[in-house]
Amino acid sequence: MATRLHATAIRHDHLDEVRRTFVELLGPGFEGVEITAHGGWLSFCTSVWGVNSKNLLKGLCALGRPGLNFTTEDDSRWYGTVVGAPGQPTFIHEHSLYAATPSAEWLAHYEQPEPEEEEIDPALSFLEEPPPPGGPRNAPLDRFLGAQGFAGMTIPDELRARLLALPITEAVLELRQWSVQSFIDALAAAQIPHDPEAVRATLLWENLTPAERDSSLGNLPRLLSVLGLGGQWDKFVHESEHPEQVEPETCELEPSPPPPDVDAIAPVLARLAGTSLTPLADQALNLPLDRAARITFLADLARVEGQPLGVVFTFTWPADAERKVSLPAVEIHANEEEVQWIVEPGRLRVGFTEHETINDCKLSDWLGKKVTQWMKKLPEGVRLEVAMAAAEPTTTHQRFAGPIKGKDWQVEESYPALPGDVLREALDWSARTEKSSFTAVDEAEFEAIMRVIRRDPQLTNLRIKQKGLKIQADWDVTGELARVFARQRLRDRFDLSAQAAAQSAGAAKRRQERREMMRGMVAAARARSAPHDAAILYRGKHTLFWASDFMLLDQLEPEPRDQFTKAVTDLGFTLVGDFVAKKFRDFVLRCWISDDRKTYAIMTAKRSLYLSIEFFTRFANKMTLTTTTNSSVDSRPKKGVFYKVLPGLGGAELHAKHVWGIQQFESKHGTQPVPLEPTLLGVVQEFDQALGRMPQR
Repeated sequence: MATRLHATAIRHDHLDEVRRTFVELLGPGFEGVEITAHGGWLSFCTSVWGVNSKNLLKGLCALGRPGLNFTTEDDSRWYGTVVGAPGQPTFIHEHSLYAATPSAEWLAHYEQPEPEEEEIDPALSFLEEPPPPGGPRNAPLDRFLGAQGFAGMTIPDELRARLLALPITEAVLELRQWSVQSFIDALAAAQIPHDPEAVRATLLWENLTPAERDSSLGNLPRLLSVLGLGGQWDKFVHESEHPEQVEPETCELEPSPPPPDVDAIAPVLARLAGTSLTPLADQALNLPLDRAARITFLADLARVEGQPLGVVFTFTWPADAERKVSLPAVEIHANEEEVQWIVEPGRLRVGFTEHETINDCKLSDWLGKKVTQWMKKLPEGVRLEVAMAAAEPTTTHQRFAGPIKGKDWQVEESYPALPGDVLREALDWSARTEKSSFTAVDEAEFEAIMRVIRRDPQLTNLRIKQKGLKIQADWDVTGELARVFARQRLRDRFDLSAQAAAQSAGAAKRRQERREMMRGMVAAARARSAPHDAAILYRGKHTLFWASDFMLLDQLEPEPRDQFTKAVTDLGFTLVGDFVAKKFRDFVLRCWISDDRKTYAIMTAKRSLYLSIEFFTRFANKMTLTTTTNSSVDSRPKKGVFYKVLPGLGGAELHAKHVWGIQQFESKHGTQPVPLEPTLLGVVQEFDQALGRMPQR
């Protein structure tokens, strides 16, 4: 099975700042992602399932340092974007093209079917590119380009025209070398340290082991190792070059001693020694046997963070039912991690060192199919007791017991003595942990719950929203919001004082850690913020603006700036000025205006890298078109905002695409460009209006 992942790396030395940036973009789940520091890089991996590569690129751009993002695909290819190179180019690396020099015989008989066309939003179809200059004069090459993924790369028109005129064998070899050299050039332009020849050899698979060639990741681990990311990538390469040698067995080996038994039962029973069960204060409670683990929720509410809650399930049956019970011992696996089984005459005990192992799980998930089937056929007289206890507080010391009748567990007794309605309400909240929104019963409860949430960064990370008395979490995979509500509802009927005190202390500690992290981030942000005038140029509706001077970005290589300046000047553009927006205070934007006042040309950069070049036009029907090299933006047709994204193009080529796009608006929407203000104040006012059309995080 292919490995699907994003590998992201940035030249940075502030780990907290990197983590905070990606938590904001990807959600609290990123807090648990391991970030590796090595050789001036901070790097991490995420799954392609649920993580959008555009958000990873947004994070790299927001941090404003040279970076890389690679995404692997099932079809044995990877996509790599170099952040910091002009135009933020993306490269598509098809394993079958680079792993070996394509043979003339294979290329001559290339008969791959035409690639399926991607489904295009009808609202964006008018901006789809026409066939490239020269047309499909060499059908085999066109099929090759589509099947090998090059249709997704920006190939200069003059290169494509030249390739179409060549025999396919020569065209493919030239395309292969051009792509490799372009990747090396992009690394150099982004000022990413590298050995060009080592990178070239790796991209052409010249030094790969058989293990690497057989891997779905191909040459990507070695490329990341060659680029200095270290960590798991160096380990991957080392293991592929030094595979473990398995010596043939020549003699009888002494059996290894069995692993020590998991002590999951005795500690819980010891804490509960001397306790006794009492009947529920009102009628017994029926719980579906397969959902018996939900009974742990009440003890979980009383649990202090960091204290593991042990749980023991005990099934007992009378001696005269032993033959009828017929427990299938073959299904019992001793010494499983965090689980202990004890089978005795008339009794089966299963202990868990941590309640989260079974929380809200079906019994069939951890007892196995045969034992589950066994439970469905139990005779009368089998009882189940669930015992729970953490070391502290003692309010987690709980027992619940009763007979199994059919598919239900009839809970008749408890320790401590509990009203049945308390247990019923706790079980109701347990069943709702997978929900993400709840409604307070009144204003007092709403305010009490919001106070708890506001004081704890761990809860605010859930991205809480509120409407009326409704409270909703955008990201709550562990049911924290349900627990907050349940603790509030049960506070007067069940002793949660120890948990509340510990939660308050933990929240205070997390607030202090958050303040310290924010102070460090503010200091880092000030250190890297873009230079600008002291006086405010314009107080916009969405942010503040200051005038700036692009030339103060003295860490930038001048060549990209000079090339774009020459390109737009040759096209008749006039420099308007430079500015910084508070909402993106790391960016300096230099703006030019066309001689007909219908288009702005913009170059965006930070202290240490260029971010994008683009052209902007607004139309009489209030639609806007931005033709840009920034691949982290998306069109929003319903808002009238359209982007034409073309990474890697230079100023003249990008402008030609923008002019074509304007013509498409004129012919498809019957609208004309409107004059733009030729002053810096006019530019920032236009920018402020554009911020109002951007999606808010």
